[in-house]
Amino acid sequence: MRRKKIFCLLATAALLAAGCAKSEDPISIPSGTENNNTKPSANTGIEIVDDGTAEAPSVQIVTLPPLDQNTVAPDPETLPPVTETPQQADPQPQPEDPTQPVSPTVPVNPPQPFDGEAFLASLDYNTVLPIPADATATTATENQIYTYGGIYRKNTGKNVIYITFTQGYENGNTLPMLDLLDSKNVKAAFFLVVKGYVNKEANIPIMQQIVSRGHIVGSHGYNHVYTNTLSDTDLINDIALSKAYISAALGGYNVAFYKAPYGDLCVRDVYVSSKLGMVATANSFQYYDYNAEEMPTKEAALEKLKKGMSPGAVYYLHVSQCNLEALGDFIDYARANGYEFLRLDQE
Repeated sequence: MRRKKIFCLLATAALLAAGCAKSEDPISIPSGTENNNTKPSANTGIEIVDDGTAEAPSVQIVTLPPLDQNTVAPDPETLPPVTETPQQADPQPQPEDPTQPVSPTVPVNPPQPFDGEAFLASLDYNTVLPIPADATATTATENQIYTYGGIYRKNTGKNVIYITFTQGYENGNTLPMLDLLDSKNVKAAFFLVVKGYVNKEANIPIMQQIVSRGHIVGSHGYNHVYTNTLSDTDLINDIALSKAYISAALGGYNVAFYKAPYGDLCVRDVYVSSKLGMVATANSFQYYDYNAEEMPTKEAALEKLKKGMSPGAVYYLHVSQCNLEALGDFIDYARANGYEFLRLDQE
């Protein structure tokens, strides 16, 4: 009888061990184990995926259709593959389209206080004087302009044009002209007279717009007078004072270019401006575009602008109504004929 009880106990233990083996958890994820190649179970629809975002693998649930007597379990190989989201490449800068408008990007500092008398009292004239004998107060030739580092033409081996404007007063055309230049993606240089333009507080925001839109502001002198009528000292005062005044008005802006009043650039002007840290700029093209009472028509202005085209030409214009009307068509015409427009400081 005792033997029979022992036999029954042993049989019961064997049956319990077999049952435990059948109920073992079908998925075991050892800590720190890679499961990149683990395939889903056709019965459970559970797939182990290492998505690279954590130390332990993650579990992705795939919903399978219910099984019945007429349904065959899907082949694990046909289950939707797990795809990784491709990383987006950094956007590459696109080449600049010269025909598309641009947005203001250049920061401009607020005006700084300026004391003209104190500036002149501290000016070191020995950096300029004595003026060489060949730097005379007579109109400079093209070669004489180049001798002292000035500009008459630039890049004469290329079909490029440089647009420059001079302004002694505000006539309401400056902001529309800036809009036009923006629409054509052309950068110009604006040469301003201090007495009559820069010293007018109402014009400071316009000057800031010129700079912020990527154009150049240069000096057209402090007083708009013929420079050949000035003594050496008075010429130095006029050019140096204009540079410092414009710089202060634009919060420390570097005034790097000078254009003589009336476009009459003397050899002495080129030399003095170079000693004061500016490049004197002449003009290889100009026309009668500034008299409001005798303003050319748009058609006449356009023909004049077309005739001035030449490699490296520096256009000397005014911010006048005829140029506001004709310049856009001229830019299109020049580009259609193989020309491009560069800013005065570009090669």
